[in-house]
Amino acid sequence: MMVPQFAHDVRNIKELAGAILDGEYKASTSKGSVDKELLTRSIDESLQVIGEYIIEESWFSEDNIVVAPKYIEDFTAVLGPRFFFLLEYGEPPYTTKRIFKETISFWNVGLAVRKDFCCKKHIEKYITRILYTGIYEKFYEDELFKARLSFNWRDIDPKIKALTLTDLVGAFIMLGVGFCIAFVVLLIEIQKVNLIIIPCK
Repeated sequence: MMVPQFAHDVRNIKELAGAILDGEYKASTSKGSVDKELLTRSIDESLQVIGEYIIEESWFSEDNIVVAPKYIEDFTAVLGPRFFFLLEYGEPPYTTKRIFKETISFWNVGLAVRKDFCCKKHIEKYITRILYTGIYEKFYEDELFKARLSFNWRDIDPKIKALTLTDLVGAFIMLGVGFCIAFVVLLIEIQKVNLIIIPCK
């Protein structure tokens, strides 16, 4: 689930359900998606609220394909696969969208072949190799990196700023004072050690 970032944005599913009840937000999903059934049959009341409002208000996207939309209306949450959103909008801090860490459901992906297919073991072996060598993750990370490169920093709210050196001056002064105090204590300890008279037998 993903929402555009605003000054008073929602940060999780419970806040989104509350915002939908208050009429501040809406949630959309594609018509062909199973999200609405998952939401309405969920044991979580927040998810049920979101699902019921999606069905009652017909908050469905125009296209029936499951992709990350290029344009999202203000105060609208979009339901869909997280990896689509990360690839399309980027990951924090390289995004103007908030992609929820919470997940509605998990999906397994499979490969269908005929029963009498001769090379099932070979296909299984090579798919396992691809997954274990990290090739899939590498391609995914490369695409995320491309999304970062294409990110326009001018889209970020000007209130959100990176720390500058002037912001850190106070911390560096405190660090310097701490080092000075530690050095003075060290000199005092050395002086005390020199003053201790060790009796000779």
